[in-house]
Amino acid sequence: MPTAREISEAAARRTRRALAAAVALLAVTVTATVWLLVAGGPSGTTAPADPASPAPRQPSGVPAGVDATGDPAAIPGQPAAGPAAVPPARSVRLPAPGGLAGELPIQFPHTEEGAAATAVAALAYGWTVDPQVWAAVARTYTMPGQAEQMAVQAELVTALTRQRFGLPQDGPLPAGAYLKVRATGVQWQPSGGDRLRVSVLAEVTARAGQALPERSYLTSITGELVWLERAGDWRMLPSTGALPTPPAVRLGTAEFNTAGWAAIEEQR
Repeated sequence: MPTAREISEAAARRTRRALAAAVALLAVTVTATVWLLVAGGPSGTTAPADPASPAPRQPSGVPAGVDATGDPAAIPGQPAAGPAAVPPARSVRLPAPGGLAGELPIQFPHTEEGAAATAVAALAYGWTVDPQVWAAVARTYTMPGQAEQMAVQAELVTALTRQRFGLPQDGPLPAGAYLKVRATGVQWQPSGGDRLRVSVLAEVTARAGQALPERSYLTSITGELVWLERAGDWRMLPSTGALPTPPAVRLGTAEFNTAGWAAIEEQR
């Protein structure tokens, strides 16, 4: 007869397989982001954020940070860049959206910068512990054929996100608890036609309650985007495998420049 530990481990393996199936549908969306933090999955890397890192710049046209309810908010507790910070070799100002789908920015320009802004917005708003918000993100930024498939994973993905950061499995968050994300870098390369491969570097910060310490991680993800003419917008393509992804490194370091990241210019 299997022991309680063996049963628990088998259940954990089933959960990881279920999440991996969601990742296979669309690695660049928040499913992939959650996979990165929970299991170190494909198309991305993670690393603990250095507490001495400079304050990430606020992206132009997308939220600087998004908390667990989907509301824009700045990441707390990030010190200003000190004299030892290395200036970014490249920077980019991402365009503003042309409209909103509920609270989600959409209709970014039909340019490379517009594709990058779409990827950043999907990442920023996708970090949520609210299944309804997660499902809305999936429906808004994915291809129509995959949108509902992604949306049905909302309960699983948000529960795993909560578990990863020590938050209650459901219901409202405790006082002082939050989950925030801020994109700090981006890079891309054309994939032919109206397709672009975009990598996004971000810092995720969470706290499980008022008296508990803040935890931060750096993450980088890569995904394919395509211009959908009938929608007048960029959409995420399903991933068929792991994509080459630059390392997750701090803004303000030589490694940031070596990895080819462009800093996201501050919104004015």
